[in-house]
Amino acid sequence: SPQHELRRRDAAYFGHQQEEFCKGKNMTKNLLVELGLEELPAYVVTPSEKQLGEKMAAFLDDNRLSYESIQTFSTPRRLAVRVVGLADQQSDLTEDFKGPSKKIALDADGNFSKAAQGFVRGKGLTVDDIEFREVKGEEYVYVTKHEAGKPAKEVLAGVPEVLASLTFPVSMHWANNTFEYIRPVHTLTVLLGDEALDLDFLDIKSGRVSRGHRFLGHEVEITNADSYEEDLRTVYVIADSKERENMIREQIKAIEAEQGVQVQIEEGLLNEVLNLVEYPTAFMGSFDTKYLDVPEEVLVTSMETHQRYFVVRDLDGKLKPNFISVRNGNAEHLENVIRGNEKVLVARLEDGEFFWREDQKLKIEDLVAKLANVTFHEKIGSLSEHMARAGVIAASLAEQAGLTAEETAAVARAAEIYKFDLLTGMVGEFDELQGIMGEKYALLAGEDAAVATAIREHYLPDSADGALPETKVGAILALADKLDTLLSFFSVGLIPSGSNDPYALRRATQGIVRILDAFGWHIPMDELIDSLYGLSFDSLSSPFRHWNPASDHSADSGTDRNRSQLSGLYGGLQGRRTKRILSPAERVLSGKSTPDSAAGRQFACGRRRSFSTADAKLYLGVSKADAVPAVPGELQQYQQCPGRFCRKRHPVYCYELSE
Repeated sequence: SPQHELRRRDAAYFGHQQEEFCKGKNMTKNLLVELGLEELPAYVVTPSEKQLGEKMAAFLDDNRLSYESIQTFSTPRRLAVRVVGLADQQSDLTEDFKGPSKKIALDADGNFSKAAQGFVRGKGLTVDDIEFREVKGEEYVYVTKHEAGKPAKEVLAGVPEVLASLTFPVSMHWANNTFEYIRPVHTLTVLLGDEALDLDFLDIKSGRVSRGHRFLGHEVEITNADSYEEDLRTVYVIADSKERENMIREQIKAIEAEQGVQVQIEEGLLNEVLNLVEYPTAFMGSFDTKYLDVPEEVLVTSMETHQRYFVVRDLDGKLKPNFISVRNGNAEHLENVIRGNEKVLVARLEDGEFFWREDQKLKIEDLVAKLANVTFHEKIGSLSEHMARAGVIAASLAEQAGLTAEETAAVARAAEIYKFDLLTGMVGEFDELQGIMGEKYALLAGEDAAVATAIREHYLPDSADGALPETKVGAILALADKLDTLLSFFSVGLIPSGSNDPYALRRATQGIVRILDAFGWHIPMDELIDSLYGLSFDSLSSPFRHWNPASDHSADSGTDRNRSQLSGLYGGLQGRRTKRILSPAERVLSGKSTPDSAAGRQFACGRRRSFSTADAKLYLGVSKADAVPAVPGELQQYQQCPGRFCRKRHPVYCYELSE
């Protein structure tokens, strides 16, 4: 009929238009890549997921394959990435290459020289492609290379290289493989839309088969790149780590509402737990109330650190004899799982209760005496010697910081005993409690509260942004302990280099800076280091007792080099963390250093963009009383320093002469 013929012609016309449109524009599909492995360490899962996404993005960008977005997935037994809106072919590439000048490209007869021929041959072109372009008045050979984009499937043959490029903190090899990887690989799933690509990684052929939950699931075929999460859900695997996290949070909230309790969710623990399970189910267990007589820190450490349990408290914040754990599976036979977890926890709590009871029978003096047999470091000496040196340093610091007689006495007593808890059974079993148990045992032994608190606080800060000591006694003891550690290790040549810092000396230095800044103690660090190297430790095998800075200042001496490196390490962190410690400029101003000293050279050799008369007068040693801050409390950063004894940049205060 005429109407049927009209519809046929319209369909043919619009079909032709759509075909022409598709020819001019790349079609897109979604790409799925999943690597199935044996169980990964929990701390590796999240960084590896992020790394896979970043390296896949870099691979696609380098190979001119456009895409809309990248989604990543991870469980303990898989790492996966989905590329959304991946182009079906590379974008075309057009590049211009500049070659030799015209006078070199042409010989006397006007023919192309070997230089020109070699240039175009290296680009995969011929001399017919050469053109000359003028650059700054002279003509040069130019060629333009056009490279048509390859199909996406051809480019994606490089996906195994992306997987091989992943880096891990630990690795292993298995079977006959010489290539090392985080864990043995079992499956490789690569889907472009609904098409399975044929790739190979470590002798594992790719396809569309993935693995379900180890106990509840089975092998499953992934229908296409978009059905990945749902296909795995049927075999009890939640591939999206964020979804697993939300499931855990919601399940814990439900338990809180049902039981009338509050659960202490520590974010680091939550991240670890969600990377231990593929199908999370939270539950609450309990333990005997008699264990609540053990210090709370012991119970919390047993639950969080050793068992990966969440701590349960009542609505007033008081610890309850319960815990929350997360099962890797569904809710079937959950009562058996609860009993098993309770049994394991009770064994830990029994240990804690035993050590708490037995340690109280020990005497602090006996434990301190035994520290003489505990090695601090084989090149440095025993813990007892380390404590004695720290005591001498602490006495010096207490005087400079202006502590009261009572505070100074507390510092001296704390320095005599502050490592004793390392030999208790509790710290031997739960080493995370060092210092914490020292405080508790010291109080039980009748020590002053300031002394007990200092024993705990001398470990602070225990991380880059960790809490600082709150008491002056604890702060002085923490400074003394860290300073002796620094000077001892530097004196025997154990100095951080590059990223290698096995004894955490940079962290100790940063802790010193933060403590001095927090308490506002104006202690010139260079002078402090010199004075500490000059202290007498005749009764000890001090690694630096015989290095007297007053008699050993030669440029080539090991003492001077080590002391200079220690000052440099401290100074580098000082510039980032604090403004209160005396800078080279302040030391010259205050008369504590002369223009000929190291501080004077540091101050003089810095070059600001504008160098004023006042700066010159300051260099000559004008008294600090005759100067006022140009910008009170504000640091002025110097430019790069050419001085031999200086860091690259100097953090110093800017002063002007008062009228």
